Amino acid sequence: MAEKGPVTVAAAAMRVVHDKGRNLKRYLEFLEEAAEKGARLVVFPEQSLQGYLYSLDHQFTPEELEYHHRNAEPVPGESTQLLTEQAREKGMYIVFGMTEVGPANHVPTLFNSAVMVGPEGLAAVYRKVHLPGDERNIFRPGRSWEVVSTPLGRVGLLICWDQAFPESTRELTLAGAQILVMPTARGKTTSYFYDLFSRTRALENRRWFIASNQVGLCDQGETDYYGHSLIVDPRGHIVAETGDEAEGLAVATIAVAEEIEKEAQSLFYLPRWRVPGMYRRIGEEG
Repeated sequence: MAEKGPVTVAAAAMRVVHDKGRNLKRYLEFLEEAAEKGARLVVFPEQSLQGYLYSLDHQFTPEELEYHHRNAEPVPGESTQLLTEQAREKGMYIVFGMTEVGPANHVPTLFNSAVMVGPEGLAAVYRKVHLPGDERNIFRPGRSWEVVSTPLGRVGLLICWDQAFPESTRELTLAGAQILVMPTARGKTTSYFYDLFSRTRALENRRWFIASNQVGLCDQGETDYYGHSLIVDPRGHIVAETGDEAEGLAVATIAVAEEIEKEAQSLFYLPRWRVPGMYRRIGEEG
């Protein structure tokens, strides 16, 4: 049962490096700041534990491939345990992006994953479904959507490029999600996608939308990350946002269920006006 009343949430804009120890140290610093601000849910960017691919359109070097495989972790694993202890100590839920290693036919397989931990322990692992560019050459796609019931509300997980497909957030909404949470690694060259889709996905589903993005020039490759971690209300209004140059936390106190219930009474509550019988081709392969 979700708690009634407002809850404080936070999304980090983080400079991520290809050094797991340094990224974990930065996580802990952000978590201290978030706890001081009363945050009960904190979101970190896509693959912010180990670092993202050096590029989305490049030739993998043996050194890069070795880095990703060597630093990948299972879930649960060492970093998951550390962040679970932080969640328990601070009474909060934490979502972070990572490179996960998992067995598939007895062969180590990498996934681009979002992990959620809370005071109760490991809450969910979501493996990115939509893989763009060179992600297809190193990661296996996920095959399910994750919605987690918490005292703060029901949280639905997606990652970066999933945002471009309206079916992703509609699937999560129909599964009961009230807060759509997206770790991302969005560069400045496609920043208009990020801004437009974040507000649209919130508005068309009348759900809260929280996005946490990397920020700044990558230490490997040439990607300059956009930042602008943000929190969007169910009407598509940005209620908190970081800038595009510096690290920081977007923090807002939101009334999760109350705002959605109010939107559900609106004439323009889109989920109510769906006509599923007319959407026959959506589930077909392209």
